[in-house]
Amino acid sequence: DATIIAATKEILQAKLRDFSPDYILISAGFDPLDTDPLGGFDMTPAGFYELAAHWREWAERYAGGNICGVLEGGYDVGRLGDCVRGVLRAWAGLRPV
Repeated sequence: DATIIAATKEILQAKLRDFSPDYILISAGFDPLDTDPLGGFDMTPAGFYELAAHWREWAERYAGGNICGVLEGGYDVGRLGDCVRGVLRAWAGLRPV
């Protein structure tokens, strides 16, 4: 979680600050989930929650709060819902489950 979150913060936040978008559109793929058979990363549902909380913060700071996500991947069907719920809870300003 920490490596992907740190890299995203380092790269994405600078781009958002420079670009000042009208909205942020997230291609919400959950292939990086630690149990995904194709992704090969080690993200956890808690990591997706934390990442989504940063996206929400950036949307508020740089895009007038405008953010949208499109579910596009993730192949551990048994845990995909945990990840999606985490993102939605983060975007709603709720604590993780």
